[in-house]
Amino acid sequence: MAEARTFARAVILGARGRYLSSWALLREPLDAPALTLRGSHLRQIGAPGAAQECDALALVHARSGVDSADAGLGWAADALALGRIGLAEQRWSDVFDTAVAAEQRTAVRAHWVGAEISLAQGDVAGSLRHAHAAVDLAARVSDRHLAKSLMILAAAATVGGDNALAQPAMEKADHLIEQQRWLSLWWPWTLIAQQMHGVAERYKADRGWWAVLTIAAHLPEELAAAWMRQADVRRIGEVLGRYPSTHD
Repeated sequence: MAEARTFARAVILGARGRYLSSWALLREPLDAPALTLRGSHLRQIGAPGAAQECDALALVHARSGVDSADAGLGWAADALALGRIGLAEQRWSDVFDTAVAAEQRTAVRAHWVGAEISLAQGDVAGSLRHAHAAVDLAARVSDRHLAKSLMILAAAATVGGDNALAQPAMEKADHLIEQQRWLSLWWPWTLIAQQMHGVAERYKADRGWWAVLTIAAHLPEELAAAWMRQADVRRIGEVLGRYPSTHD
C-alpha cells in the first residue's frame, strides 16, 4: 500500500512538472510501471530516444497485461515522437486490443496514442473518433486524464477546422488544468491554443512560458538545456519575445 501511494505521488509530481522530485521517489531497480512513467516523462520533455529505452525495458519487466499494454503504448508514442509513424502504428496496433480491455486508464492512453497517430497520418476523422472515445472514458478515470483528452480532441478539431468543437474543449481543459496546476499540460495547451487563435493574449502565453521555466528548473542541467532548445518551447518563447522569431 505504501508503495502504491508513493507511485501515485510520483505520478502527480510529474504531472505538475516536478520531474526530479518524481524520479527521486522511484526506487532502483525500476519495475515496469516506474519505467513506463519515466519514459512518459522523458517523452514529455522531448527526449524520445531515452524514453524508448525505458519503455523497451518496461516491456521486458512487465508482470501483467496492464504493464505490457502501458509499456507498449509508450513504445508506440516514442516511435511517433521520433517521426517513425509507420512503426508507431504497428506498435500501437499490437497492444491496442489488450490496452482497451485492461482497465479504463490504459484504454484512455490507447485512444490518446491512436488519436495522435491518426492525426500524424492526416486522418482527422480517425483522430476525432479516438479523441471522443478518450473523453468518454477519461471522465471516469481522473480530471487530469479528462483534461488531456479534451486537449487532444481540441487539437484534432482545430486541424479539421471545427472551432465550435475545439473552443469549449479547450475552455474545459483550461479550467481543470488551472485547478491542479498541471504544468505538463499547461505548455501544450498553450501550443494548441496558438494554433487556434494565433495571438498571444488569447491563450495565456505567459502562463505557458512560466510552465516551461518551472519544468526546466526541475530537470538535471543537461536535460534542462535540451528542453529549452526544443522547437515547441521556442514557439512559446517567440510569442513573448523570449527568442528571436524564426519567421522574421
